[in-house]
Amino acid sequence: MEQGPYLDGINYDIIPNTVTLMQAIQDNDIDILQAKLDDSTQLQALDTAANIEIAKYDRNGYGHMILNTAKYPLSITALRRAIAFAYDKQAICTDLFEGMATPQDSPIPLANPYCIDGDLSYNYYASDIDYANQLLDNADFSIPGGETYRHAPNGDPFNITIDVTASSSISIEIGAAFESAMQALHIDVVVHPMEGYEIMIKLYNHQDYDMAFIGKVFGDFDVTWMAYEFWSDNADVNFINYANFANATFDTHRDDLLNSPYHDEVMNALDQMQEILIYECPIIVCYNDFEFGAYRTDKFEGFVDDIVDSVPCWWTNYQTRLMSSQGSPFGGWLHIGIPESIDTFNFMATSSEHTALALSNMYDGLMRRGPTGELIPWLAESFTTETNDDNPDVPAGITRFTFELVDNAKWTDGTAITAEDVAFTFNFYKDGSGNPYGDGLDGLLTAYSTTSTTAVIEFGPLSYWEMNSIFLTPILPEHIFSEIGASGWSSWDPDPLAEPMVTSGPFVITMYIPDSLLQLKSNPSYFNMVAVLLSSPADITFTQGDGDCTISWQANSSSPYSYELYRNSTLIFSGYWHGSDLTFYLTSLEIGIYNYTLVVYDGAGNSASDTVWVKVERPSGGGFDIAALILENLAIIVTVASIAVIMVSLFLIIKSRR
Repeated sequence: MEQGPYLDGINYDIIPNTVTLMQAIQDNDIDILQAKLDDSTQLQALDTAANIEIAKYDRNGYGHMILNTAKYPLSITALRRAIAFAYDKQAICTDLFEGMATPQDSPIPLANPYCIDGDLSYNYYASDIDYANQLLDNADFSIPGGETYRHAPNGDPFNITIDVTASSSISIEIGAAFESAMQALHIDVVVHPMEGYEIMIKLYNHQDYDMAFIGKVFGDFDVTWMAYEFWSDNADVNFINYANFANATFDTHRDDLLNSPYHDEVMNALDQMQEILIYECPIIVCYNDFEFGAYRTDKFEGFVDDIVDSVPCWWTNYQTRLMSSQGSPFGGWLHIGIPESIDTFNFMATSSEHTALALSNMYDGLMRRGPTGELIPWLAESFTTETNDDNPDVPAGITRFTFELVDNAKWTDGTAITAEDVAFTFNFYKDGSGNPYGDGLDGLLTAYSTTSTTAVIEFGPLSYWEMNSIFLTPILPEHIFSEIGASGWSSWDPDPLAEPMVTSGPFVITMYIPDSLLQLKSNPSYFNMVAVLLSSPADITFTQGDGDCTISWQANSSSPYSYELYRNSTLIFSGYWHGSDLTFYLTSLEIGIYNYTLVVYDGAGNSASDTVWVKVERPSGGGFDIAALILENLAIIVTVASIAVIMVSLFLIIKSRR
């Protein structure tokens, strides 16, 4: 993963008015919209503006039709699937939402990294009336002679009522689309507008209904709800499993999803459960509407489209840098427009997604979630997981995590980040009643340090989801929060204007003007920081006698210091480096192959290196030169041997200067 930060800092410009916010990015006053907009006219205005790209957010929710799977004949899978194949999700997204929505099949929203939408061999996106009718024919939903509508497989006529919310134009339109699709299947159907609360009373209490359209919004990316919402045992439990769904195969995966500590088992269970629900159609997800933001492309590059937060994300702040046309990639202030004020500087107590995203720049965890959802070692450079099966010293029923921390991370007051901080953090979160970071820590037995860089955390029976909370939990400075106390987590109200906050992330607060501006400056002592950039020129081949050749490296640093040039592991040049490009002239080279390795250092001891291979060939028509051939082969042998020397040397240099 590429490192940073390259910026001088970030200005969060607080602009509550949407029109003003839109104008600010068009006028080049801000570089990124962190606001989420959902108006097609606004989208068109930004899409046609110069030097602006659109950033799309899939909403963490959807509109869906619920089918009463306990009521005959909707209890028959073929009927539910036929309805799903007949309904045209694509047309609804295009016509009703004017392209501001996308089709979806999975009951897990598209915004969630665990969604498998698009991974199956089929989908319900576009209407397929012929296939839907075939499904019904094969399942003996026949049309008796002289009649208009199908009968159920037992020979009885049936009709279906679709409940929709009378006050919602979207709900009415969705109901009409289902009605049209089901009429094409020769199903007797009627749309029934009613009050939204009346629909919910039916669903909550498992009262009589056929189909009902409602919306659903999720507060986070937890997926364990699925094991309860569609569990057979909850098919008649009030306030859950509205579809009355029961499926024995689905239930067999439930325990793995909820309780397995193993990633592969959990992911397999999650995939299988989604596949079953998509096939069985207890609900038909109708659409996933999306919101959008925007960012400018004429000053900065390196924007990251994060799977959760889209472009205005932590990774964008960490990796964005000035474009080459601006000179050095180091420096510059990124301006981010947000639509609301900072509600608190207590990251444990904020209720604002905009505040939470801004404060995420200030605290690190043992690991960090990457832009595509993968876990990346962060404050912990490695960890081991042990049970009694792995190590007899671990008591039966216990899961032990041993984390090895990086040895160069510091709090912003200069204090080292240690394993003692890690152990303190987990006990703090567990003991703080109601602390949101205490979720999943009920099974925590003990947390302690064995060295300044080795932390041990032990749990009782542990699930995969509880492990995730361990890895991503923000680590706290013990010397600060021991005074606050676990019970004081919610009342902690830091004021960065009165006293600098002690944090660990890549940026620190340097200014705050309420309702106007939050300014974060790059943390100069951040442990995971690149301060040197070095280009990688192409390898060179030239003919002896054609003159000399040159190698030119482009090099950048915020604090350049020195350079060293090696040829076949031998230091041949060194000196002070002032930040400019480095060019070397290669003269009087004999026939052979050489490697030239440049190492550059900044004032903090950070380094970067690159190797260029140079091959000197015999002139054409020069005849067979046995001495030259021996020299060339010898040079190859020496070069191969020297690679190991160079690699070891560079490792020692970098290691000693951390």
